[in-house]
This record gives sequence, C-alpha cells and structure tokens, in this order.
Amino acid sequence: MLIKSNMKKTPRKKRFTGKKKINARKIVYDGIQFQSLLERDFYKKIKLFNLPLLYEPKTYEVLPAMKAPETFRNFKTWGTKFLERSSNTQNMKYTPDFVYEGDKHYIYVENKGRPNESYPLRKKLFFVYLSKIKNREVWFFEPKNQVQNSIVIEKIKEILT
Repeated sequence: MLIKSNMKKTPRKKRFTGKKKINARKIVYDGIQFQSLLERDFYKKIKLFNLPLLYEPKTYEVLPAMKAPETFRNFKTWGTKFLERSSNTQNMKYTPDFVYEGDKHYIYVENKGRPNESYPLRKKLFFVYLSKIKNREVWFFEPKNQVQNSIVIEKIKEILT
C-alpha cells in the first residue's frame, strides 16, 4: 500500500562552489584577451574611429603595502583556537580597461556590466590617485552596456578634437 504524504520537502541549501558571481565571458579578439564582450565591443569602436586609447596599458598602485607596528597583533580563528597571523597588508592595485594619457587630457574607461565586490573601493582609491594630477583634464567613463559605449566614444571624439 502506497501512502502519500502532505508534507512539503524542505529545499536543500545550495553549497558555495567557489564560482564567480560575475559571469563575464573572456574572449580573444585581434590577438588581445578581453575580460568581457563589453570591453571587446568598446575596442572595436576605438579601432573603427582610430582613437588613441590603449587596452590595459598599466596598473596603478592605489594603496601601498603597509607594515604593521610591533605593538599591533592580529589573530584569526581556526576552529576553537586563535592563531596569530601577520598584520602586514599587501598593496591594492587598479587597472582601468582603456587609457589615454596625452598632453592635455587623461581619459580612463572602465567597462562594467556588473561590478564585483572590491570594485567600489578600488574606484574610490583610484579617484584619490587621479585627484593628484595637475595641469590636465581627467575624464573617467564607466559604460555599462553597448549603447553607453557608443555615447562614450562620441564624447571622447569631442574631447580629442
């Protein structure tokens, strides 16, 4: 005899598998590996209009590494124990997607479909770095889709003419 139960099954919790939440698809075009299709689209447009922007030409150190003073002690938990660990920090870097650094203008373009968790902090620190630039106009663009890419291209063409 088969008995049907009225009880609902409790949904299983999904396990964290270590996968990225940001699903940008890496793609190779013109011998360059782009981090997303949005970056490749922007690259095609700068090539089409012969604009002098370069793809990820350099990385900026937005926060230097720090050595903690001797009086500072850092502990982390390991099960039921506390273990002392190094209090020194690594430097924080930021690499804009496209860069133009000319005599009159500095232009930075960061294509962001969906930003990751560390991006807002890196961006703010990069703005602090940019605020120290004197005698040049600094432009920072953050297009989030292909339509905005086209608008940014038009603006850059205005700036450089």
